[in-house]
Amino acid sequence: MRFQSTFEKITQGTSQQLFAFCFVALRIAVGVAGLYLATQLAGAGAVTSGLEPGTTSYDMQLADFQAIKSLFIPVFVGIGFCFILGVLVRPIALLAIVFVLINAATSGSINPEGVIISHGLLVLGLSLFAAGGSGHSLGLDGIISRNIRRPNALTKFLFG
Repeated sequence: MRFQSTFEKITQGTSQQLFAFCFVALRIAVGVAGLYLATQLAGAGAVTSGLEPGTTSYDMQLADFQAIKSLFIPVFVGIGFCFILGVLVRPIALLAIVFVLINAATSGSINPEGVIISHGLLVLGLSLFAAGGSGHSLGLDGIISRNIRRPNALTKFLFG
């Protein structure tokens, strides 16, 4: 009897067409959400913080927060466009995971509820895009990877 991987067991009980459609739809929805969030942040002109004036580390926390805040809009625009177009999905997802973890560490929201519910679930969701090849279906990753004559480790990482 042949050993089945967990993925093979999951795919046997899954409608592959529906799963693929939902996976690509989720990728595009995350991209649209990233662009929407970037426009909301740009329109507001600022990101609110939970910093309290008068604390001993207020200035240091504020400096850390301002550095991260300056990255919000470009990161969300990049994530949005790359996910919608399906290009560089794997490396962008990995960079987004790093960004979420840095944001969680510097925003003062490291508590059991905040990490598990918001940041933890977001990291798990982004890890699906880092592991899967959603850019190959209705995305530029598939077109680019099919046209690379001699794929190497870097091109396989970038385009799946």
